[in-house]
Amino acid sequence: MRTLHMPRLSVALLTLLVVPCVVFTGAARAQPSQGAEAGDHDKTEIHNFRLSMDLIQRAAATGSEVNRLIDGNPDLKKRWKASFFPESPIAQQVQNVELKCPEAASVVRSHGLTVRQFIVLRLALATDMYFVAAKKEGDDKDIPRGAVLPENESLIEQNWDRIHEMAADLGEE
Repeated sequence: MRTLHMPRLSVALLTLLVVPCVVFTGAARAQPSQGAEAGDHDKTEIHNFRLSMDLIQRAAATGSEVNRLIDGNPDLKKRWKASFFPESPIAQQVQNVELKCPEAASVVRSHGLTVRQFIVLRLALATDMYFVAAKKEGDDKDIPRGAVLPENESLIEQNWDRIHEMAADLGEE
């Protein structure tokens, strides 16, 4: 089994990348199903999410502020982490954050994002960065064509260092 070596990925970013990638990557992510199941809809939504530097910057600022908020509140930190059970549909994760972590949901909205946008953006960025990192390392032979929207791939490639730095704010310590 070959190991994927990703350049200069921090522990926080690896945490951000590993969990969503395990759940949402692979052939299903690369070629989204049009089925009625929530998981299929989620995969399609994540795959089709169009990243922009503005959205990534707002999400990074949101993540940084949420991390500061939860670091000072162990109960909120526990509720926040419990909101993102990997097998849960995105709608359930949104509901968990809205109901169990209203303080964090308020922070997300204060940055001009909905909770759903924030969650989908995190997953899309994580998976797209994973695929771009694999390509950068020449370890992309098993990645199907179309795994990343061409626009997202180009954006990430052109802004790798800047996005990599901001993405670290999206992971939880």
